[in-house]
Amino acid sequence: MVDPNQLLTVNLQQALQVFERARIQDIRDIRSVDTDLLLVFKSGQQVMWRDGALTALQKPEMVLLFRDGTLKAEQLFKQIETIHIKEPSVEDDSFWDAAQGIHHADAVMRALDVSDVNKWVLL
Repeated sequence: MVDPNQLLTVNLQQALQVFERARIQDIRDIRSVDTDLLLVFKSGQQVMWRDGALTALQKPEMVLLFRDGTLKAEQLFKQIETIHIKEPSVEDDSFWDAAQGIHHADAVMRALDVSDVNKWVLL
């Protein structure tokens, strides 16, 4: 890889070469930026795969070879914006605490009290 503070922009062929030198376990974050895929590694290195999101949707069975294994394009794409939220339980009132701010990707939902009816508004 190159300087960890640099953004490396690559096409499909270049992405395949970069992935061969990288390890799956070193990927810290994957984001979709329009039709591109941005992979952020634990080292800080960022790789912008031009049309990577589009390619992953069009060719989900395409195999990507990494130093420590392989991934299908769809597996890589499915890791975008993965958010794990603890399931709230009604018994310990954590349901109402969790309902005050439900986060999903770039959306935040909050409960608003209007009369006696709770309504949800997408901000």
